[in-house]
Amino acid sequence: MRLAPFYDLLSTAVYPRLNNKFAMKMGGRKDPRYLMASDLTGFAAEAGVGPRIVKAQLLELCDRLAGEIKPLADCYQESSPGLAIVREIAQVAEQRVRKARSIVA
Repeated sequence: MRLAPFYDLLSTAVYPRLNNKFAMKMGGRKDPRYLMASDLTGFAAEAGVGPRIVKAQLLELCDRLAGEIKPLADCYQESSPGLAIVREIAQVAEQRVRKARSIVA
């Protein structure tokens, strides 16, 4: 395993003309908007781990992200008040956290 390249950290979901799909498929799915529980099971099989591990890790990631999104966005807004895109990125991140939690439940 290795860390993802830095460019994978860029949120393209808020830019209408850019592709907002995953760089790699997750259980056969490339578009996070349509991710379903069965895709997590498929991803687990591809990764060679149990689906419970994938779901537990996803929930842990959701918990960590949920606690960091707003403070991080606030920090950027304070340093650069004109960056409206920061709020948009935060909204997309919050939507994706809700979506991830809904498919694990």
